[in-house]
Amino acid sequence: MFNLEKSQKSSLQMTKKRIFALLLIQYCVVFRLGAESGSAVPPQFTVPRLSAAPQIDGTIDAGEWSPGAMLSGFVTARQLDSRLMTMYMAYDSKHLYIAWRLPYYPAGKKPKASWNRRDQFPPAGFEEDRIEILLDPHFGQHTVEKGHFMIFINAAGTIVYDQQWTVAEGVQKDWNLVAVSKSRSTDEFWEGECAIPFSELGINKVLDDTRWLLQMSRYWSDFGSWTTLSPATDILNSHNAG
Repeated sequence: MFNLEKSQKSSLQMTKKRIFALLLIQYCVVFRLGAESGSAVPPQFTVPRLSAAPQIDGTIDAGEWSPGAMLSGFVTARQLDSRLMTMYMAYDSKHLYIAWRLPYYPAGKKPKASWNRRDQFPPAGFEEDRIEILLDPHFGQHTVEKGHFMIFINAAGTIVYDQQWTVAEGVQKDWNLVAVSKSRSTDEFWEGECAIPFSELGINKVLDDTRWLLQMSRYWSDFGSWTTLSPATDILNSHNAG
């Protein structure tokens, strides 16, 4: 769960801290899992508003992203993952900005990233390493027309999957996301950046201090497993496992 925050003072206070957030995307199955396991109330974080937009080129520039919220503490099967992953989030009047830096595992093994077909999920047997972003700007208040959004981006920066899921369980709506996404690979990690227009999420005017729901996962194609920002251990929907 995150808030869009206008105050620069609180934004700076947030970015001075290394946020080890274990976010719960609050769909019913995760509520139930939390209740059964005795989990604590899901923590929140604040996404700062930027005065200058970052350049979306696939390279995380410290100066550009330092005002944003930095998140770490990804988990695998409810255990803190030792493969340190970092995520950044920020926004301005027109875009939500998300960036990620992910290590190789084993060390030096670069991710699979040959699929370059936009909006075409790789078939079974050809799946690649990817980032999976679930965004819910409606904070769980869904209708037939309003739901949550799914965006899958591989290590080449290609958006291989984008769908909107509505209140009808298991029903998806066609959604051809117009967004900028770039990635790059170094000797030690791969990182990426994307700029998602609020208009693509059905938001005409951004209101500060509004609450959203989020899930973000890193899919490891070699292991067929996910490392997630949420400690969920069940299927969140038909394509994404926690």
